[in-house]
Amino acid sequence: MSKKAAAKKPAKAAKAAKPAAKASSTSSKSLLVENRVFKPDAAFVKRARINSMAQYKKMHAESLKNPDKFFGREAKELTWSKPFTKVLDWKCPNAKWFTGGKLNVSENCLDRHLNSPRKTKAALIWEGEPGEKRVYTYQQLHREVCRFANVLKRHKVKKGDRVIIYMPMIPEAAIAMLACTRIGAVHSVIFGGFSAESIKDRVLDSGAAIIITADGGYRRGAVVPLIIGGLAELVGLRLAMLFLMITLGYILSIGLWAKPLVTNATIKNWKELFT
Repeated sequence: MSKKAAAKKPAKAAKAAKPAAKASSTSSKSLLVENRVFKPDAAFVKRARINSMAQYKKMHAESLKNPDKFFGREAKELTWSKPFTKVLDWKCPNAKWFTGGKLNVSENCLDRHLNSPRKTKAALIWEGEPGEKRVYTYQQLHREVCRFANVLKRHKVKKGDRVIIYMPMIPEAAIAMLACTRIGAVHSVIFGGFSAESIKDRVLDSGAAIIITADGGYRRGAVVPLIIGGLAELVGLRLAMLFLMITLGYILSIGLWAKPLVTNATIKNWKELFT
């Protein structure tokens, strides 16, 4: 067959596309996209600080159009020990917010509520896995934070010192964090599931003076021993400063280790720290 004749030969019809498979009535439903809207009741809306989507959009537009004015106004809701002189000092790529100002996180979380009816309202509601329940009002939480801040100061922890917090999800973890911010200590929270080597690296990298921990905690119904597992790598490790380990007696023994070496430690009860 010549090339000319071959050119005139009609091409084979394309194969018909297979019909789409019918969706199975038992196919799973994706929950990755949520389009439902749950509107709050009128009583909740009335008490809310931002009580409509229109108000939210207006505030958002203002924050984009005039950020200095918007964030300067909102920042005045906080308690400042020294007022800021400038909202934003922007020199690309560096930004400094609220230059000249000083505040304390613990004071803003707790103290500013003590002179209002809010002081008797719940600040922290906790329920442990075994069913234990504790509720702290702002006034009660303030007291516990101040007490533990004094414990840290008594053990020579000062502004700028690094403190490692390696604890289960219990109220004392929040108390320890707020106590650190109250005295100006820098705290680093280590997840309870980290390996011993990971904990050791973080202690050495931060130059931590203090480790606050518990002997164990609960996770998904099981007891997770923190001292035996995670801190085993620290035994015999010489730290740059005082090594303080405070445990809560949550599962096993209760103690305070206050020696440059983890070995030959002095053990005390958590409550004895406050006497």
